[in-house]
Amino acid sequence: MNDEDVLLARTQDQVQRFLFKEVATLLNAEADEIEWDEWIASIRTSSEEAWLRCNAFLLAHTVARFLAGRAPADTARRDAWVEAFVTSVAAQDTSAELVLWSAAPANNPMADRLSRTTSTLWALTRALRESRPLEDARPGPFPQAVWISADEAGL
Repeated sequence: MNDEDVLLARTQDQVQRFLFKEVATLLNAEADEIEWDEWIASIRTSSEEAWLRCNAFLLAHTVARFLAGRAPADTARRDAWVEAFVTSVAAQDTSAELVLWSAAPANNPMADRLSRTTSTLWALTRALRESRPLEDARPGPFPQAVWISADEAGL
């Protein structure tokens, strides 16, 4: 690994630790939808270009780590994409996780990448808010550096 890769991996490790702590805080505080949405918006705004290249994905991975140890509430249904993404995170199948993230669905086929990533995160956090704990075992942070190409990120 060259110096840039090492720096990227270290930075993303710190980002994932921060995101994990923040998600745990919001979850423990039983934050409502508005609080979650405002938090996602603040992360998106402060991330700038890194949002589409890595931070949105790392946030999705972090939320899925929590979902892997939880079950849907009796009245909640998770959509198929959320289930597949959480399953790939729980299995530590990094390739499947990246493929699923790149192909995240959107209700609006004309939506740009920024809109799609944000709506995907809303679906994940909604599933998390509507879930109940099963056990405290969760998958770990994403194990490799992520930097999505400008073309794939829609930049």
